[in-house]
Amino acid sequence: MVIRAPWFSSRTSRGEQSTSGFAMWRGHCKSLGSRRAGYQGHITAGGPLATLLRDKFLAEQPALDSVIRHDGERAAQALARALVDNTPLAQVPGLSTRTGDGQPNPRRAWSTAPCPLRSPQRPHVLGLACADVAASRGCAGRCTYCGVAALERDARAELAQISCPAEEMQLGRGARQRSADDVAAEVAELQRHHAVRVVRLVDDNLLGADASQALRWLRALRAGFDARAVQPLALRMMVEPRVVNEEVAAALADLGVAGQSIRYLCQFVLYQQCKTATERRP
Repeated sequence: MVIRAPWFSSRTSRGEQSTSGFAMWRGHCKSLGSRRAGYQGHITAGGPLATLLRDKFLAEQPALDSVIRHDGERAAQALARALVDNTPLAQVPGLSTRTGDGQPNPRRAWSTAPCPLRSPQRPHVLGLACADVAASRGCAGRCTYCGVAALERDARAELAQISCPAEEMQLGRGARQRSADDVAAEVAELQRHHAVRVVRLVDDNLLGADASQALRWLRALRAGFDARAVQPLALRMMVEPRVVNEEVAAALADLGVAGQSIRYLCQFVLYQQCKTATERRP
């Protein structure tokens, strides 16, 4: 597995690093290199692939100590506290170790998110600094071939183990969208500190299929940009064909989304086939 830059770390009261966390992707697991270099702290993994293949990762990667399942913001903090305070890891929600999955990971509304750590060395497109931004998690679809749908099923299985209100159980279904104002704040921060002029929204289906809801979110994003004096930029995103009516198209253009930067999720015929298959599933 390839490990991107550590996505969190913690230190003991003596200043010793006790935890390192990594997002897991394809390739070689560089956590093994950390062990060979003498690192003795706790190494954990996270992200969609690590969540779905946690048993395989823990069985085949001896350098790993744990995997954080699903949303990692609260679980990573809880893990860091547990390691610093020397409390049982079995009490950390959403943490899998070689002894099992432990406590379920409660899922919360994702209206705000901490801005990720970013390298000062930004990639460029046509000479303009660019950045990826995630504005949602999950998807309303349940296509059998899709990894996002597999994550949704796994998340619902965890929620079923927790006594929580019905509205919170619904967080296991469909996309959870960040507030437009929260996304605008992150984009403004990227412009201020990294001079970013191209933003790629990496979401699979940010706007959904309801044109009126999509229009409200886009207009709120425009208002958030204006309130923070965000300079003109180019946005790239994926949308469903049926959500782009004249008003939504105008709102997208006002934000800086050019026609060639919109990537449809799939061809319309294929979309209808997926939709029909999804509606037949329980």
